[in-house]
This record gives sequence, structure tokens and C-alpha cells, in this order.
Amino acid sequence: MKSLALLPLTTLVVFVFLSACKKENDVNQKNESSLRFSVVNPSPADVNSKPFTISYAGVYDKYLYMGITYTGGKVGHEFFVTWDGNVQDINAKKFIDLKVFHGNTVDDGTTLIADSLLLDISSLNISDGLRNDKSLYFNVINSSDLSNVIVVPAVYSNDGGNNGGTITNPTRFKKEVQVVSQECDKGAWGSLWLKGVSSDTCFLPKIIESGIVYTPALNDKLKITYERTWLADSTNICGSWQGKVVEIINIKALEKMK
Repeated sequence: MKSLALLPLTTLVVFVFLSACKKENDVNQKNESSLRFSVVNPSPADVNSKPFTISYAGVYDKYLYMGITYTGGKVGHEFFVTWDGNVQDINAKKFIDLKVFHGNTVDDGTTLIADSLLLDISSLNISDGLRNDKSLYFNVINSSDLSNVIVVPAVYSNDGGNNGGTITNPTRFKKEVQVVSQECDKGAWGSLWLKGVSSDTCFLPKIIESGIVYTPALNDKLKITYERTWLADSTNICGSWQGKVVEIINIKALEKMK
């Protein structure tokens, strides 16, 4: 596979897409794995407890493709993509969370399988206006490992093969926040939390870049650069906050506002 690194990006994307396309055509004939959309999350009984990894993902033409590795090899596996219908608007970008589930296939094989799988985006029933919005991104989320997330532009473009030209890191954002006090001590700094200046969203840093030096003080206003995570830990959220938005983030830069 190392020779693939020498291929132009457009060629590599086409190669991956064609591999996925071939697998889609061969699913029923060779017990290959498959990827399909589900309007609801599968029940726990329908989900395979064995781990899997999303190694890459992207959009080519009207298809979402992804590489998935898992252990098995004796039978084809089924993977589900779900979307709850919500679209997130963040810093002039739009995001759709696509959660990937591993179907509960009985397979006692021990071979590490690397599959290239394909999903027709039209099966998601996204409106034409949104589907053609170049500010739209897909968060491709491994439901069994929320640290395994790949963010890809939802609109395919053939200029360079990277879905729309040069892309600024779509997982990194800037926000003005204020240090506020809450009734429980599970915030960023004990009872001190970070809250959006112009919103009710609160932010809980999971990781703060090691070079950042800041002593928190109530009512401080800060400009932060952060990366979103899809990690959730209910023990870090006050019991009275049910239904409120708390984003768990990694802070990459922090500036105190005057």
C-alpha cells in the first residue's frame, strides 16, 4: 500500500472510490460487507460488540465512501449509517453528524479485514439546497469509539480531488466565552465554567494545550481556539443541566480579552 502515497490525490480518491464501488456490486456474490442508511439507531441487540475503526472517509460524486477495519473474514458484515435530521450551524459552517454502527454479525474469524464501503448520499434525504451548500460538512462518527471521527466536506469537487479546494481545518473553531460560576464543581476549573458570550452553550475543556498559561477569574472574557470532540461524560455535567448544551472541547489557544 505504500506505493499509493506516490499517486496524485485525485487518482487516489478515484482508486478508493472504485474499490468501494466494486465491493458494493459484489456484496451478495462474495459475502462482502455492506454499508446502508438507517432512519433510526439500531437497538443494542443489533449492534456488534467487537470494535471497528474508520480509517478514512470522503465524498466522491454522489457517494460517501469510507474505509473500515474490523476482525472477522468468514462472512460479510453490515454497517449502518444514521442521521437524526439535525444540522448544526457553527462559525458559518454547517455540520451533519453521521453515526456509523457495526451490525451484530456472527463471525468467529480472526483476520483483520480492511473494507472500502460505499453509501449513496441520496438515501439520507438531504434537501437539494443543503446538499449543494459548500459550507456543509459530514462528521463521520464511529459509534463505538467517539474519538474516531473524520470530518469531510459534503460537496464533491473535482478540483484537486479534495472536495472543494483548499480546506481550513473544519474541526477547529474560534469563540468568545466568559468565565461563569455554576452550582457544581465539575466545570473547567471547579465551579468555574466557560459559557458562550452570545449563547447559552457551555464548554468543558477535556484537554488544554500544554503551553497555555491562564489563571481563571470569574467574569473574565476570553477568545479561545478549540477543537470539538464527540466525547461525553455525564459525570462532568451538573445534574440540573439536563437538556442544556455542553460541548466537550480541546483548547488549542486562549487570549484574555480586555
